[in-house]
Amino acid sequence: MHVRVTNRQRGTKVYRSVQIVHSFRRPDGMPANKVLASFGNLPELETRNLKAAIAASREGKTLVVAEEAAKAAWKVARNLAWYDAGVAYRIWQAWGLTELIDELAPDSLTEVSTGEVTAALTVQRCVEPDSKLAATRWYRTTALPELQGIAPAQLNNTRVHRVLESLDHIEQPLQQRLARRIAARNGPFVCLFLDCTDTWFVGRGPELARKRVTKEGLLRKGIGIVLLCDSRGFPLRWATVAGNHNEATTMRDILRSTSEQSWFEDVPFVVDRAMGNKVTVNELVESELPFVTAVPVDELASYSPRIPLGGFDDVELDSRQRNDKRALKALRDKADKQGFEQIGAKRHVLDLGVFAKADGSPLPGLVPSRAVATLRLAHQARIELGGGETTQEQLAGRWKVSTRALRRQLKVLDLEPVIQERIFAGDADRLSTKTLLTIAQQDPGEQKAAFEQALEAVDEQGPALRPRKAVLDLLDVPPVKVRGVVLFNPERFLEQRRNAQVKLDKLHEHVDKLNRQLALPGSRMKPERILANVGAALKHHKLLSIFETPVETRTVAGREAYQVRLLRDDEQWQRRRRSDGLTLLISHPSVECSAAELVELYFAKDKVEKDFKQIKSVLDLRPVLHRTDPKVRAHVSLCMLALLVQRDLERRLGDGGVKMTAAWALHTLSTAKLNRYDVDTPTYSATTPSRALQRILAALGMENLANDETIAEELTPR
Repeated sequence: MHVRVTNRQRGTKVYRSVQIVHSFRRPDGMPANKVLASFGNLPELETRNLKAAIAASREGKTLVVAEEAAKAAWKVARNLAWYDAGVAYRIWQAWGLTELIDELAPDSLTEVSTGEVTAALTVQRCVEPDSKLAATRWYRTTALPELQGIAPAQLNNTRVHRVLESLDHIEQPLQQRLARRIAARNGPFVCLFLDCTDTWFVGRGPELARKRVTKEGLLRKGIGIVLLCDSRGFPLRWATVAGNHNEATTMRDILRSTSEQSWFEDVPFVVDRAMGNKVTVNELVESELPFVTAVPVDELASYSPRIPLGGFDDVELDSRQRNDKRALKALRDKADKQGFEQIGAKRHVLDLGVFAKADGSPLPGLVPSRAVATLRLAHQARIELGGGETTQEQLAGRWKVSTRALRRQLKVLDLEPVIQERIFAGDADRLSTKTLLTIAQQDPGEQKAAFEQALEAVDEQGPALRPRKAVLDLLDVPPVKVRGVVLFNPERFLEQRRNAQVKLDKLHEHVDKLNRQLALPGSRMKPERILANVGAALKHHKLLSIFETPVETRTVAGREAYQVRLLRDDEQWQRRRRSDGLTLLISHPSVECSAAELVELYFAKDKVEKDFKQIKSVLDLRPVLHRTDPKVRAHVSLCMLALLVQRDLERRLGDGGVKMTAAWALHTLSTAKLNRYDVDTPTYSATTPSRALQRILAALGMENLANDETIAEELTPR
């Protein structure tokens, strides 16, 4: 007979159960256990007493009350959270965050420092996340007042909200100093990760809140949050933005504001495929930032003809899912024949090297306006024709234009030199070629007035007119070049193909059911409603562009009834399926690594995704209860500071040989308390830690948290 303690984690909660178990052998000789009694979540002290009593009974000995149990016989005035709060606070202190915040905060020289209040709120977010109002009640149940030298009543609701306002004021300088401090402590960054998430509100929310569909598919009024972290998940930059923000624009903004930092220079950063669209990639290439991202599937064809789109369509699949091994082998063999290199059970890579995009995209900053391009091309033509070695007919043939169009192009050279200078300076970026030719036909003395009149007629805030691609080719504008790696995942190919078939089957089932309803004598559904019904199903399965749905009148069971048909565009369907299993990863040409390393670098981005999961679940980011933008931004900053503490806790545990998440470690630490005994002199004594708790303290180098002598020196009982 023995005592068994089990801990089971369900989501973010941990359930502890204490049982008395009897071990025996079954008739077949196999060992088995029988639960004699279950006590649920028995306190740690009672669990130890139960174990001691059973051990003494087993050996026929009298149970002797130990010193710890004798202390427990004294009157216990209070149990305070100690190990969990103490560990989190010591990590906070090790980073010098109190001093940093007090240095930055304008009102830090108050009765209670802004840094210490922020420390208390951050520790609460780590160990028992709740509202800021609840923080004032929670604070009294911990030993933090003694550790910080703050009277519990001084951490009140008014002071908490005043500190939140101060935290919002110093958000930007705090981020700058914090990133440099992380770089100094952990060494130069190997790579960085950038991503966006959202959070929602109960009630109206602040001004930043906007209605949008969250990443979980819920319609909520919320805000966006962007986070830049390092390879260990330490937060370096974050921003709170409006709920209806554009992710690509938001991430570009934070990159621009960070690119001048010394710790950011030449460090590759990974971004989600939200920034893999054509416009963003072109800007990133021009910016010379060492990015890594994935390309949206609908843009794969615009990159390189070497991407084997549709290259696996001829592999036969078993719809009954019984021959996956055979299909996977066929897919792997097909990948080998197409030049892929296998780097893992699920990963085959094809290195495209550095190449110019197939769509001929020019570098955005080097693309001249239409007016500048027209004038440059005219000057280029005059130089070639002036040498006497080229005729207009030869030049027109080489440029693939008519001789008449070439002569028309040369007419812009009749513009006055002053006007040409202004065109090259960018004053005419919104003027068309036709307008410039009209001005050029006028007398030299009238051209300036006509030019000014043309400028007044266009919108000064409008976009600049851009030349056609053929003109850019003639001007030799450099194309966008990227480093590319094609990744093929055979298992993902099978999954996507079968999911697509499931969608088709569900759609056909929906239409068949609808047609049966339409055939009933009592059906009154009109064609407009039928189309709306089928359209909603197509939209749900993202198949609107694949099917046409004509509604026809047919004779069903001797009566006329509406019936709807599904007509699939097989060409469109095959075009969508040709990218199954394929992913194109691209980077700036300056990122030097092998194809396998580039793939590993991209998929290491789950660091930032885990950070978001941490602040959403464990740190309880959502739902947000604040009602003003400054308080919301401060709330997000507190979550990021708590994330820093938790990431450093996990790092220290790993360095100490203990592989454990911060959430589980803090839960284990929370099972033991700091007890105040009312004797002649009030005394604090820490509950003797369990073996698991001792391992954590040893890995962190904080064994003295369990030493009563050290506690007596550091803490004065309240």
